[in-house]
Amino acid sequence: MSQQPTASRIRSSPARAGKKCVSRSPVVLYPNPFGDTAALDAVLRPGEAVRVDAFDLLGRHAATLFDGVATGDETLRLDTRPLARGAYTLRIVTPRGTLARLGVRR
Repeated sequence: MSQQPTASRIRSSPARAGKKCVSRSPVVLYPNPFGDTAALDAVLRPGEAVRVDAFDLLGRHAATLFDGVATGDETLRLDTRPLARGAYTLRIVTPRGTLARLGVRR
């Protein structure tokens, strides 16, 4: 039986011209696995500080992929070229909290 998304799981962004993104999370990493770039679709508040760090599976800091200020509901473009092939934990830090996503660099 397929579970239908609830209202809290559906959000839209003006940047996507009325298209809706169905997600169980406020942060979606795509594509995954990724190549030289990845996108992080996030629900952010305007003026909110955002930092995205990549850690290898041994917990070592591999790269800071984004460190800046959000303009609102947006997609962050991440330059992942500094990362070698492999699996990484991407840690997304804002004043409201920290989330982690697993990503694979191909």
